[in-house]
This record gives sequence, structure tokens and C-alpha cells, in this order.
Amino acid sequence: MKKRVVTLKSLRAAGTRHERVGEQSFLKDCHGRFQQHRNDKLLLCLLLSFLLLFLCPHMTGAAQKSEKCVFVSDRDGKPDLWIINSDGTGLRKLTDDPYLEERPLWSPDGKYIAYDSTRGGKLFFSVWLTDITGKRFIQITRERDKAGIQSWVNSNTIAVTRPSSNGAVELGTVDTRTKKIFVLSSSGTDYKWSPDKKWVLIQTAGKDYRIALIKADGSSYKELTGGGKEFSPSWSPDGSKIVFQVGQNPTVLSKGIWTMSTDGSGKRMVSPFGFLPQWLPDSGKILFISQGQNKEPQIWTVNVDGSGRRMLTMGSDVIISSYARKIAFMKKDELWAMDMDGANPRLLSENITGASWIPYSKKLLCVKEIWSQGKPVGSDIVIIKLNGSILNLTGGKGKNTSPSLQTSIYRTPIISREPVKTTPGSNPALKAKPKATPSNKPPPRKIKFGKLTCLMMPRSKNIIFSGPVWSPDGSHVAFSYHAGNPAKGESPGGIIAARADGIAYRILFILKPEKQGICTDIIYSPGGGMLSFKLGRNLLVLDLKNLEYFSLDPYLLLGTKSPAPVAFSEPAFSSDGKTIIYGTKSDESAKEKDPGTSGLWQIKLPGKKLISTIKDNGTDYSESHPSWSPGGKYLVYFLVKNGTSQLMILNKNEDIAKSKVLTRETAPAKITWSKDGKKLAVQNGNIIKIFEVPSGNIETQLISGEEGAISPDFSKLIYTDEETITIKYIKSGKTRRIDSGGKKIKVSGKFAWSADGKKAAFIWQNRLWITETEE
Repeated sequence: MKKRVVTLKSLRAAGTRHERVGEQSFLKDCHGRFQQHRNDKLLLCLLLSFLLLFLCPHMTGAAQKSEKCVFVSDRDGKPDLWIINSDGTGLRKLTDDPYLEERPLWSPDGKYIAYDSTRGGKLFFSVWLTDITGKRFIQITRERDKAGIQSWVNSNTIAVTRPSSNGAVELGTVDTRTKKIFVLSSSGTDYKWSPDKKWVLIQTAGKDYRIALIKADGSSYKELTGGGKEFSPSWSPDGSKIVFQVGQNPTVLSKGIWTMSTDGSGKRMVSPFGFLPQWLPDSGKILFISQGQNKEPQIWTVNVDGSGRRMLTMGSDVIISSYARKIAFMKKDELWAMDMDGANPRLLSENITGASWIPYSKKLLCVKEIWSQGKPVGSDIVIIKLNGSILNLTGGKGKNTSPSLQTSIYRTPIISREPVKTTPGSNPALKAKPKATPSNKPPPRKIKFGKLTCLMMPRSKNIIFSGPVWSPDGSHVAFSYHAGNPAKGESPGGIIAARADGIAYRILFILKPEKQGICTDIIYSPGGGMLSFKLGRNLLVLDLKNLEYFSLDPYLLLGTKSPAPVAFSEPAFSSDGKTIIYGTKSDESAKEKDPGTSGLWQIKLPGKKLISTIKDNGTDYSESHPSWSPGGKYLVYFLVKNGTSQLMILNKNEDIAKSKVLTRETAPAKITWSKDGKKLAVQNGNIIKIFEVPSGNIETQLISGEEGAISPDFSKLIYTDEETITIKYIKSGKTRRIDSGGKKIKVSGKFAWSADGKKAAFIWQNRLWITETEE
């Protein structure tokens, strides 16, 4: 065996290779351990020599294997986190569960992976941590925080974003040890961290679009621009300057590229046109995008003093490597690379949908679409060298994604659909665990017919869908399912909420296998935190936070026994979601024993406390189907008196005796309020009357087909007409039929409008569908 001679020169070369493959964290760990013995120089030298002698023969191979890529893949039929070495070896699964996992991010020290997940068992994502073994899972944020990962700040801190109440994006940091979120800003739409992670650039929301600067600990905030519609701020590599775009729109109608100091001084225009600026590594040049006469994107550079402006090539989506001294860019779906000055352009690959530079290398980590018979059928994660050679990490199996990379961070958004598992909590109905329910099987892929999209279909012919209703924020559609076969491990019924983007669903309520009944008349509270529904003759309210439910039987709430079974009318939540009002009705024998059995009851939520009643204590009276106006100023309800039905209106501050007749209609007619609460649509059969409130004057009368429903803004009417869905635009009088691929549509039940009036949901062919309704 040939003896290996180790020289100082070979050790230095090995160290260089060591740095190039990103193993700085290893050396830092060694350095930290050596500091404990820094007074013992002999021990330090001996340990260092031993480590280098041991690692030197295997340095290249060990370093390559220690580079790891984490990504999301559905190669096993459902999306999970997977990890693989950068040389294509060591593929293994990190997560194996029915939850959604998105955006995995390596921590700066390479020890942990943070990712967004529904592992909490809820509808919203929370931030989780796992190590490279995939055996430990730590929840960092709660579901109610509605926070998602933005980036790592350091090895113990994660930057998170979540929707702000003013329509902007809120930025915060969370310590992975204390798990507490510290809010930095709630007024931005884009946040850029400085190279040293001590400052954050903010593109503010609103009409002005200013650029502001905030310290990472929240101790300092300063607006750097004066509201001239500034966009796309970017740090110089040394963090001393900022480049930004001025104009009406972030991508077009630009008024030029400007620079300034970090205190807002020294503003200077370096180009009279362009958008999406960023600094080249030497800080002496700025790269930006412009549009040619044919609107094709062009890549330009300019010196920081405004001189030397020149076009390099056609292209967009630029990513820059300071190590490789190269610029990578896209021409449609083609990935190209060139020198910093635009020389030596080279086509690297086609069908690329995402690319990022691998740190300390001259390689790119990319997502490459797989095509078959002229269509994309999947995607692979590949490593592409500057000579155009490609290493396929995922081998053409399934859909694998990794569109961005940060230091040693590989992150991907999920592209597949997977159900969300619920946590039973204290809901007795959820404690039963059938062998198989719709929750442990993934929903089908989207089916599209023109403007129609199928969100859900049953996995068994024994399960029937019915009664869709939109959540207030438009993110979900809730519906009931029933008639399952318990002998086959199927639940006899319950309620499901399907995400409107078709990615996931969540089971909200499951009946016990021995329990019979159908869930109907599902209604969300205005804030979306509660759900009411009927189960047989009973009326229940479900707390979506804890998945707890309770009955609205007034006699149970009063602690007494009802003289006879009570039938409930459809309830109504108050506009603030703090109370619920509903009607009850008993048979004639019960009325004789207790004339007050029938009437309206108002319950305080979530305390389940009876606070008021609306009833006339007469056997010939019956109040039902209440409905609050938006804002809660008026209450309408149906009153049946001596066999005559009429719709009554009552000001919330007035006594029941002052109720006025709005119209004489057969109960229960369908009630729809306008958003401003000044109009009311009453639908009986295919006749829809729109009344002014509170006068009761009829503004207009419409005729619809079967199962018609008017939009929340009263601008559209949707109905089935000759087994086709028709949308009528009320103002113009135009109609449009929804493209169903030539299939006849027979809607089962009712249409349900989203709150913004842009989509409608319905059941057809025992599947849940949504359709776009724009004119």
C-alpha cells in the first residue's frame, strides 16, 4: 500500500475545498470547542493535526455528502419533506403524515429545518422545526398566529409574516426557544433584511408606497422616502446603500432607478427607466430590468454614478452569484448564464421553473419540468453546472419542487393536495375513530370544465354531499356528507371544509358510527370562528378553534325540560359574532302546556347564556327564520299569525311590539341582505323581490330559474336553466352560461356565493364544484 504524504500545501488545498462545499459550520464548531483549550497550544495543535490528517484522504467525498437538499415531493403518492445529498445519494423521507408541509428552510448552522405545516390539525399553517433525522418535531408558532416562514435571522430566530388587519403583511420574529412572536411591522408589503440581519427595509402598503427602515429589535423606525410611489428596495452587498425604483407600478410606468444612503440622504437617479433593481457583488454597478419596444424584458446594468448604462441581453428573473462571478437568468423557460459584463452567454437547460445558486459553488439548484406527449407530467430537482451538465437528484418520480435557495437553505412550496388531519379535542362526536374516513384519503386532483373546478368528490358511492356554504374570508367551502356505511369503516355523516384553492380539506364534525342523522343548514359566524348547523331536529353550534359543540335547545340552557320535541328554524349570528338568534316551534299539544314554546331565542356566545326572547305567547303565533342586517341595525323574521305569514322588520333598539310588516311572504323564504344593509332580497320559488329597508318599497323584481341565488352585491343572479348554469348580470341584463364541457348540469340543493361575489359553490354529480362568475 502506497504511503500517503501529507504536506502543508495539501492541507491548505483540502481546506479550500472544504470551504467551497459550504462546510464552514463544521470549522466553526471545531473552533468553538478549541476555545476551551486556547491556553493549551500543544493540545490545540495536536487535535487540529489529527482532525486534518483523518479527514484529508476523504475530504472531497465527505464534504459532498454533507451538502443536503430538503424538498417537498409526492413521489409516494402524497407530499412530504424529503432529504438527499447533493451528489444524489442518501434519499430518504423526513415526514410521513397526512399534513401539509411547505417551504422548508435550513437553519444557518445546518442543524434544523423550519417549515410551514398544518401538523397542528387546523386549517391554518404554523411553523415547525425538525432535525435531519426527522424524528423530532417542535411547534414554534400556534395556528391562531396564522404565521408563515419568511427567513431565518440567526440559528435561534425565524422571521415570520402573516396577514395584517389593514390588508398589509405583518413581519415578526420568533425565538425558537421561547416561541414568542415579536412584531416588527404591520404596514409593509415587502421586507428585505440587511446583509448583517440587523435592519429591515420595508416597502409600505397603502396609496403612497414609501420605503422605510426598521431596526431588527424594533427600537428604531424611519421613513426614507416621501411617498412618491417607491418600490423594490434592495441592499448593496456591504449594507451601506439602498437602490429602489420610482414609479406608479412596481413593474411598469417606472420613473427610474434611484440610490440613497441608509439614512435616506443622498438620493440620486442613476437611470431614467427600469424596474426590479439589484446590486452586483462589487457594489459598483446596479442591474435592473427594462422593456423593449416589443415588451420583451431586457437586462441592463449601470454604474452607481449613473454612467455606463448598457443593455446586456434579453431576459428576466436574474439571480447573481458572487462566488461564481456569474449572472443566471431566464428567457421564458430557458435557463441561461453569462459573465457579470454580459459576455459568454450560454444556454444551460430548458423547461426550468425555478433556479438558485448553490453557495460557494459554480452550480445551480433547479426545478426542471418533466414533459410527456406535449404536457408537463411532473418535475425533478436537478443540479446544473456552468458547462451545462445536469445531475438529476429525484430521478423523474413524482412532482418535486425547490424554487429558491438561501445560503444552505433549500425551500419549496407544495404543489400537491393532501387532507388535513383534525384533533378531536373535547368533541364527543369526534372521539369515535372509524377505520377509514374521508380524512385519511387524499382528495382527487382538480377537474376543470371551462370555468368549473371540482374541489371534492366522495371516495365511496355511499357518501352523499350537500349544502355548501363559504367561509367569510372566502378561503374555504363547508358542506355536509352523510349516508356512509359504518360496516365498511365509513362515518355515517359530518361536516367538511374544503380549501377553495383545492389543496386540502378538513373534517370539522363526525357523527358517531351508531348515531343517525343528517347535518343541514350550515352557517358560519361573521368572523368564521363558529359554525351552526342542524342535526335532525336539534340545532348545534361548533367552536372551530377547539372543535367543541353545544346544543341551542333553550330548555337545556335554562336547565328545564321541554314539554315536547322542539323544531328549530335557521339561525342568524349577530354582526359581531357574539350572539345567535333562532326560532323554535313545538306541536299544538306543547303550546297548550307552554304557550311560550314557540318564538325567537337569543343566546350569548360562547357562554351559551340565554339573554332575551321574542315571542307573543299565543298559540296562533309563530316566529322563525330571523336575519340580522349587516351592522346589526335591523332584524327581520317571519311571523305566522292566524295562518297568515308575513316578514317583519324590527329596529334593534325597539320593542317587539313595534315590529312592522315588510312584506307578506310565505315562510320560509330565502333572505339576502345587501352589504350596506339598505336593501333586502326575498326569494320565494323563482321570484326574487328586492326591498328598500326599512320602508319596504319594492325596488325591483327578478325571475330566476331553479335554485336561483343573488350575489351579495346584488349585481348577479346564478341559477340552473335547462340543465345548464346561467349567470344573469342584473345591471346590463346580459346572461352567460357556464362552460361545462358539453355536460348537462343538474345542481343538487342550493348555490352559495362567496363574500366578494366572484365565485359560487354548488353540488353536482355528488361532487363539490366552484365557478368563476365575472362578466
